Formats: sequence, C-alpha cells, structure tokens
Amino acid sequence: MNARDLFAELMQGVEEMSAQREGKTKLRNTSIQDIPDSDIAAQDMAGTEVEHDT
Repeated sequence: MNARDLFAELMQGVEEMSAQREGKTKLRNTSIQDIPDSDIAAQDMAGTEVEHDT
C-alpha cells in the first residue's frame, strides 16, 4: 500500500479553490439528463417480482 501525502493533497485542493475564485480555472461540473417518469402502474410492477433460492 502506498503512503499518501495528505497535506500535499489538501494544499492542492486549497490552491485549486483559490484559482477558481480568481477566475483562473473552472472546477469540473457534471450534468445529467433528466429521465422522464415511467408510465408503468404499480399494479403492473407487482407481478414482476422474481423469487430467489437462498
């Protein structure tokens, strides 16, 4: 197992936040697509359960 330099990782994050606040860089943002609601009724889903042997 490799030893981590937690102080270096923390300082890197602080530097990146500072640069972002000054407008020098943009932090990554993630966007997701909205998934429309399903038209399946609860009654239709009730019969789809699968029994598993344990």
